[in-house]
Amino acid sequence: MPGRPVGGPLRGVRSPEGHDGDPRSGRDQEVQARDFHTGPYETVVRPCEILTEFRIPIVAGGGSAYQKVGRRVGDWPVAAAGAAIWLDPNGGAVADTGIGLTAVGAEHFSAAAAEDFLRGQPATRENFTRAGQIAAEHCHPVSDQRGPADYKRHLVGELTARALSRALARARDSQPGTRGAVPGMRGT
Repeated sequence: MPGRPVGGPLRGVRSPEGHDGDPRSGRDQEVQARDFHTGPYETVVRPCEILTEFRIPIVAGGGSAYQKVGRRVGDWPVAAAGAAIWLDPNGGAVADTGIGLTAVGAEHFSAAAAEDFLRGQPATRENFTRAGQIAAEHCHPVSDQRGPADYKRHLVGELTARALSRALARARDSQPGTRGAVPGMRGT
């Protein structure tokens, strides 16, 4: 499980007859989920292609969660963090994790350095807080009508730690004989 890409492959199908002059036209291609978005509202899908499949593997011992702060219901979030976590069944350490960030200028909408930090570490409040700090250090929010960049960076740290805590609670709930979140974490 460690080292596998979080998220499944996406499959794009090109238009028939080489509509765009690309010699690969008419063939399926796979793209890892992390590589699918190239920027805000931009993907690797070209004008003559269509996304036909999105695969997400279901792996035992995992949980996920999403946390956001918005100005009002239905509005774009000021900042948001999603987390998925899988535990090592032999000791409860983090076997693998994925952290997604939105509205904060994170490269590929993820927190890869925070994910790398957590792999193999105990699933503790302190490690989740540190992962949140790492995520905040690696994002580049801009100040706008939703708030200043420093506030958004602060939210990244808090929301990442909360999402990881909730994901951990769900991962533990999915395993026989274990229940609940990390003691002392809010948002669970």
